[in-house]
Amino acid sequence: MSRGARGFATKAKVNVRRRRKPRAKKPVVLPLTGVGIRVLSLDSSSKACGWAVFDDGQLVEYGRYNQVGDSHEERLSRFHTWLLEMFAQWKPTRVIYELPYQGRMKNTFGVLSKYIGVIEAAYWTHFQAPVPPEDAFAARLVKKTIGAQKGKDHEANKRIVLLLVNQKFSLSLKFKANDTKKKVSQDDEADAIALNWAWHLLYYEGFDGRERGFESSSS
Repeated sequence: MSRGARGFATKAKVNVRRRRKPRAKKPVVLPLTGVGIRVLSLDSSSKACGWAVFDDGQLVEYGRYNQVGDSHEERLSRFHTWLLEMFAQWKPTRVIYELPYQGRMKNTFGVLSKYIGVIEAAYWTHFQAPVPPEDAFAARLVKKTIGAQKGKDHEANKRIVLLLVNQKFSLSLKFKANDTKKKVSQDDEADAIALNWAWHLLYYEGFDGRERGFESSSS
């Protein structure tokens, strides 16, 4: 503290430099050997969770879990139980999931984030380890990796991904616009398959006869 001409105390000015936040580093992913690798992919929402299992790069099973319960709390609890059952049944080597799109309305993003939190909690319960950062996918990365063109709206994007999955894996998954109760549409299953497909293209050396699309920071 210093005193001015009239004896009043004045604060000395201190120049404080703000530190810049360090940029997030890309994860270093080693080439996979292709021996005994089982990948379980999850595409979750507050209504359903599409899932798919790949063994050594081959699609072996897929399906959809419908969220059940009278409240979010009950649905989250039942979802956690189902996830642990899936982990015990399939014994996956890796569990991958799609992150909620942050461009959505705040309320929607907040709700979806709760379901992602349940996946992470169930993962820790089963594996006693945190989820590797490369196993949490941004939706736009999935579409970019499998070569899905951008549609005019959300429904169009769903249809485009589903058609690509059907073509790639010789499936006959159905799509119906505005089918919010999923009585016909199987886009949740298609999204889970697309997620697993994208993961393999990025991190599985030799998948589809390609080298990894992701270059590690050590290369």
